[in-house]
Amino acid sequence: MLAVLAVPISATNCSSSENNQTGTGGTGTQGGTGGASSTSATVFTLLAKSVGRFFVKLNSTDPANTIVSGVVKSGADPNSYVETPVSTAGGCTLFKLSAPSCANANNGDGCDTSAEVCTGTDTCTKRPTNKNVGVVQVTGVETTTGTNSFELMNVSNSYNTPGDVLLKYPGISESSAIKVSAAGADVPAFEVTAKGISPLSLGSASYQIGTTAPLTVTWTVPNVSGDSRIQATVNVSHHGGSKGYIACDVADSGSLTISAEQIAGLINMGVAGYPTLTVVRRATGTAAIAAGQVVLSVESSVSPVFSVQGYISCLGDETVSPCGAGQSCNVDLKLCQ
Repeated sequence: MLAVLAVPISATNCSSSENNQTGTGGTGTQGGTGGASSTSATVFTLLAKSVGRFFVKLNSTDPANTIVSGVVKSGADPNSYVETPVSTAGGCTLFKLSAPSCANANNGDGCDTSAEVCTGTDTCTKRPTNKNVGVVQVTGVETTTGTNSFELMNVSNSYNTPGDVLLKYPGISESSAIKVSAAGADVPAFEVTAKGISPLSLGSASYQIGTTAPLTVTWTVPNVSGDSRIQATVNVSHHGGSKGYIACDVADSGSLTISAEQIAGLINMGVAGYPTLTVVRRATGTAAIAAGQVVLSVESSVSPVFSVQGYISCLGDETVSPCGAGQSCNVDLKLCQ
């Protein structure tokens, strides 16, 4: 599966929840053309189970920029957390997380973290390796010179925009055609396409949650409906080991609401400092290769200021401590206690 310690990739770009449609259209075949995914799984799962991921990311941070990158691996990334769905409502699923122990694996040496992931009790799973897919051509993203086609640079079989290619922001428009074509090398040639989107704009710059109220997030709807979906993740326990998270996959209709019950359930699992809410507008396309599925994700992500009522985040090295009287900073949890 799509990390920093204590944040499973599942809590950012993938999950086990499978409740909503990711889009319409046909899935490409090996050596053929990909279309929008027609799977019944969420976009989280689509990305989690893929062996290849190419991204067109619209970053609204100052300065705003567009990034194109991607990689194809020998298999899907293994997940180092065990995810247990607790409840599902309104396109959102609350997951409980647990990290298995591999202390007794490999004759007591544990997993070789450079090449393995602990995926179950004393079960080490090899990480997939990057594959050379040949020359990768991107079409449909505009450069500052006015062209809309360029090649990605291959570094250790990881593909990125070359330093001499400057991309406009956003460089794409709603429903425009975006294509990634790989000439083939370790894997046969493939082509995957997706629709363009507009940058995501949320209705508020900050959100706070508590144990007694739902969380409603709003955003400006696109001019063209049906090309994109919205994914949102909430994690309040990144530091010290994630206890759980909420993943939402809903229509790009302007708002989503996470129930008070799910919010309370997440908070009651445990809170650490610097909680996160990430909202992503995403349009996807897929193509099939022998090893699995390659996904092209065109996305715009926003992480607003986010807090949990009654909790104060801290680093422990502040000149003036944000903690209240009688409290000190737990630097492991990054939380005033």
